[in-house]
Amino acid sequence: MTAKVLFIHGYPDTHRVWDPVRAQLKGYDTVAPDLPGHGRAMPRGLTGTRWDLAAWLTAELKKFSRPPHVVAHDVGGMVLHSVLIENPELVRSWALTSTTHPDWPWHHNARVWQTTTLGEAARDEYLAYPRKYQVIGLTEAGVPAAHAPVTAEYYDRTMFDAGLAFYRSSVYLGDWWPAEDAELPPGLVMWGARDRYQTPEWGVRLAARTRSRFVALDSDHWWPLEQPEAGAAELKRHWAAVDKN
Repeated sequence: MTAKVLFIHGYPDTHRVWDPVRAQLKGYDTVAPDLPGHGRAMPRGLTGTRWDLAAWLTAELKKFSRPPHVVAHDVGGMVLHSVLIENPELVRSWALTSTTHPDWPWHHNARVWQTTTLGEAARDEYLAYPRKYQVIGLTEAGVPAAHAPVTAEYYDRTMFDAGLAFYRSSVYLGDWWPAEDAELPPGLVMWGARDRYQTPEWGVRLAARTRSRFVALDSDHWWPLEQPEAGAAELKRHWAAVDKN
C-alpha cells in the first residue's frame, strides 16, 4: 500500500499553491492543509512563530495511521526541518525546498519583516493598496502572474501577522540544521534553478548533508506553480524508490 502524501506550503501562500502539482498526481492520496493563520483564522493559543508551526506540523503528522510522504516548500520546508530532527519517525519520506543552514543570510523582505515597526509599516502599506496593486506587487516578488490574484485574495492581516511572528522567531535557524550523522527518512531536495530567495547552492548543501538526491527545476522560487509536471514526475520517482524498499 502506497503511503499518503502531506503537502505543506510556505508564505505568503495557502494550500492552493499545490493544486497544479496535485492535479498531476491522480491516484495518489494527497492532503494539503493550510498553515495556521494562512487563509484561515489563527487557532487559539498560537501566533505563528516557528515553534508554533513545528508543533502544529507534528500534530498533523500524528493524525496519520502510518507515516506519510511529506512535501514542503518555503517556510513549510524550514518547519519540516524541525520535525525531521525531533520526530523523524513521523515521516515516511520527505521532499523540500528551503533550508535552515546556520550561515544563510535572510533576504531583504524577511529582514524588513523581522524589524519591529518596519514590519508593521510594510504590512499596513501593502494592505492599504487596492487589490490590483497588491497583485502587481506579488508578481514583482516572483509569484507567477496567473496565481498572484489567488495569493492576494488570502494575503490578509491575519496571514501577514502570522508571517511577522514566524520571521521574527527565525532570525537564526541554525538549530534546525540536521546533524551530519542524523538518521533521517529518505529525502529529496527540489529547487528552482533561478530561485531569487535561496539560491540552489543551499539546496546542494542540504542534499549533501542529508545524503539525498538534489533536483534543480527550470523555475524561480515557486516551482509548484511554474513546473508542476516536472516536479510531480520527480516526486513519483522519489516515492517509487522509497516504497520499493
